[in-house]
Amino acid sequence: AVIGLTLDKTYSQQRFTGGYTKTFTRYEKFTELDRNALDYNAVWEWRLGARLSGLLRKDFSETAIGFDDTQNTKLNIRTTKNNIATFDATLTGGWHLLGGFYNTSTVTSQIFFAQPSFNMNTGELGLNYIAGSASTVTFTTRLRRGVNALPRGVDFVNVIDTDFTVQEQELKSTWHV
Repeated sequence: AVIGLTLDKTYSQQRFTGGYTKTFTRYEKFTELDRNALDYNAVWEWRLGARLSGLLRKDFSETAIGFDDTQNTKLNIRTTKNNIATFDATLTGGWHLLGGFYNTSTVTSQIFFAQPSFNMNTGELGLNYIAGSASTVTFTTRLRRGVNALPRGVDFVNVIDTDFTVQEQELKSTWHV
């Protein structure tokens, strides 16, 4: 059974959306696999005047990791939380300054080395040009820093470290003929 609620409300230049879902899973046999999963999200698409806009988002989800992935017969639940804040500042002549901060964390109810629990923060900054034809060119630089939650620190057998840093630069273009 599933129970849910959604919201979509616009007020002036602001838009608020959200959703809440509770899923009840029951089995006739193997009742130890019964579970109640929760999913929710809340989004604020904000705008200040004609030149500054962005997004604030929070979401939460619970999913069961498949038995074929874990090679285990016990139920393993992954909980994921995301917090997102972005902005788009119109500069001049089609140029936009973009930025964002993202926090993602996942936790599993049992140790799952293939995809360990982790917490990661991401910051990004970019420059976007939108031509009169709606073609675009965007350059973004991104830094991700995170920590894998491993029970005994570094896992030398599966080659998983506890801390990680990823630096990315992305050049993206869309051309409308």
